[in-house]
Amino acid sequence: MSLWTCRDQSYSALAGSLQPLASLLGAAFARVDEAVEYFEKFLSADVAPTGRVCAAVTMKGRNLALGCYSLALDGLAQESGAILRPLLESIELLEYLRDIPGAVDQALTGTLPRAGKRARLIGSRFQELRDHLSNNASHLEFGPESMGHLLDLSAGTFRPVQRFRQEVLEQNMATLFTFTGILGREAAICFRWSAAETAPASADSLLNKALRCLETGEPVVKRITAKRTAQPARLLSISLPQPNFQCALDC
Repeated sequence: MSLWTCRDQSYSALAGSLQPLASLLGAAFARVDEAVEYFEKFLSADVAPTGRVCAAVTMKGRNLALGCYSLALDGLAQESGAILRPLLESIELLEYLRDIPGAVDQALTGTLPRAGKRARLIGSRFQELRDHLSNNASHLEFGPESMGHLLDLSAGTFRPVQRFRQEVLEQNMATLFTFTGILGREAAICFRWSAAETAPASADSLLNKALRCLETGEPVVKRITAKRTAQPARLLSISLPQPNFQCALDC
């Protein structure tokens, strides 16, 4: 079997029945990219350090989101949990930079608190998810959440190659859309925070587009996550707790 068989089948699904979901995810990435473009284009010299820090965190988050996407296409979304965790940290860090006085200076001088402390200081609602990823994805553990997808229990055989399953890809893309969309929203809020006087109309436009992206995807994501069974690990390669879209939106 080719190394890329699952990816090729994923591409076919994205061009077919999953095309609306692929378009939603593409729109979420577009919002992130536009935020970076705005940071580079509109920030004046007096707020450039703030813009550089926020743009750098946004770009890092984008790379992490794209890494999750790539692994999901190969049927390796459980393994992408190790990348999803720092993606959540990127989202949290954008909020920390806005809410905590002196945070930008901490970033520039390399004195930021550890991610867990930053999350506590901003009251992040991702703590349960971050703990789950730490226990089951960020480190190599020998348990069903970490290793279950490597076994075909019904046949009593190993599963060294992850086979394409459309329902798995659909669930993982819905999850990734949520967090990529939130990254775009947080980046837009940071731009408005740092450039409200420089480019108020652009700041409002950027944020409104990010919010509309999430609002457009909300019913799609809720419909997809409703398909999950009482044993999500058997369905989802990424093996997450039941996602709460509204909770994520409120973070």
